[in-house]
Amino acid sequence: MNLKNIFALIAVALFAVAGTASKVHASAAALNTGHAHLDFGSNTLTVDVNTIASFSILSNDGTDIIAAGAAATVADGNFTFFGATIDNPNAQDLTWFSLSNGFGTFPGSGSESWNLNDILLPSVTFENAASKVQVRYQIVGGQPTVGELFITGGTPTGPTAALAGPISVGSAYPPGPPIGADLSFTLDASASTGTAPLTFDWDLDGDGSYETPGGTSPTLLISDPLTHPAFGWGLNQPVGVRVTDVNGMDTAATTVSVIPEPASLMLASIGLVGVLAARRRRAA
Repeated sequence: MNLKNIFALIAVALFAVAGTASKVHASAAALNTGHAHLDFGSNTLTVDVNTIASFSILSNDGTDIIAAGAAATVADGNFTFFGATIDNPNAQDLTWFSLSNGFGTFPGSGSESWNLNDILLPSVTFENAASKVQVRYQIVGGQPTVGELFITGGTPTGPTAALAGPISVGSAYPPGPPIGADLSFTLDASASTGTAPLTFDWDLDGDGSYETPGGTSPTLLISDPLTHPAFGWGLNQPVGVRVTDVNGMDTAATTVSVIPEPASLMLASIGLVGVLAARRRRAA
């Protein structure tokens, strides 16, 4: 083989190595960092790390996010760049300590992917993943650092409004509240979901117009319903909430029933009897 052919072979080999390296590191983490990619389109969770000592997937809002069996899934021998030494996984976090990678060196570098549902609970969705999931990494001798979280593959949808009810006001005073009692009740839309931040606007008079801004759970005070008829005596008075986020809006409704005071009912009955008696006298 002549010298020209040797140089040609070397060039081809270098090109192949360069191309392979480019593919391997196209989505790799930067030196001394780690990140995760949640792809809801392909239902895949991918972790990429580069020369770090540990990596964690954590709950960002205090709720459970880690699926049962997630620790066994990541420790099945495929997680080559960590030693699959897992820190007491529970429903709110999953942490790996990097003892060695596939080349027997410390700290670890590399990439690994799993079925998303094997790692995270179904309650983690494309819409809420940014608020529910956090990733952290730690270099040797360093402090935990928040890593990047990439979320792709989903189709944004609007929020879902939820309003607890129906509500009974005055039921704490059987058979009814005393005259002049200040009656209060709380509307609860805290079960509503969507992409944070959520905005809540309320329809408190049942006219279909959401003209009252407020939070998830406003408390309303009713002075004696006999003199404050915004929520008068009666059943099934409609109230509603409109929930808005960056992707749209949704509404929900319930009813409020105000139980009248027995004494007020008595006064009203006496008044009605008097009115009827006066009409009979006039008729006679």
